[in-house]
Amino acid sequence: MSNVSRRKGARVENDVPRKLNHHGIPARKISRMYQSGHDIDAVVRGQTLRVEVKSRAQGFGTIYNWLTDRDVLIVKADRKPALVVLPLDLAAQLVSTL
Repeated sequence: MSNVSRRKGARVENDVPRKLNHHGIPARKISRMYQSGHDIDAVVRGQTLRVEVKSRAQGFGTIYNWLTDRDVLIVKADRKPALVVLPLDLAAQLVSTL
């Protein structure tokens, strides 16, 4: 992995807890360079959620296109549970009002 990619990943991983904390959701970056595991711990309604963060220049274009003029996207593969995709600010806003 190049230094540019590593810095970009770290920047995004640090930005997510900052946004969650801004919305009143306790979150912290887990420092695990070169170790397996999740990137962030976020506490929602007393439950610690393990959060994985991925950032790609063009890799998620289809997902963003599907979200155009929509608030929430639900995707499902055969024999897998459905996943909900929504903007981080909306997710944090929804969770913080619970």
